[in-house]
Amino acid sequence: MSYCEKCGQFVDDSTRYCQNCGEENKNYVAPMNAYQASAYQQAPVAEQPKNGLNVMAIVAIALSELGVVGLIFAIIALKNAKSGTYRTPLKPLAVAALVVSIIMTVFWLIYICVFGAAACAAVKYGGSGNFNFDY
Repeated sequence: MSYCEKCGQFVDDSTRYCQNCGEENKNYVAPMNAYQASAYQQAPVAEQPKNGLNVMAIVAIALSELGVVGLIFAIIALKNAKSGTYRTPLKPLAVAALVVSIIMTVFWLIYICVFGAAACAAVKYGGSGNFNFDY
């Protein structure tokens, strides 16, 4: 969008000459053919993996003794390892965290059930909570 330098008439940048006086438009932009237009298109760039460690795998193995919490972090770590988000995915560590988390979740469920049942039995039968098994 410009004006002719000779007569001052409005001249669109896509027209080569002023329609009023015929002066050449200095801001003229030639249309591109298909080959030129394709040369300006960028090729898609593949996403590079991030540098660094998959911290979720380390956190998962550290928290795996807590059961469900470690299980959540282990699943996230495995997802990161499979997606190739990191260059050093630590997939074996994530798998180990998953296995330990599953075992610890089962352990905590059994622990809660056994000691919960014992506590309920002690309260029901008038025990003081001190487990004295003298007969």
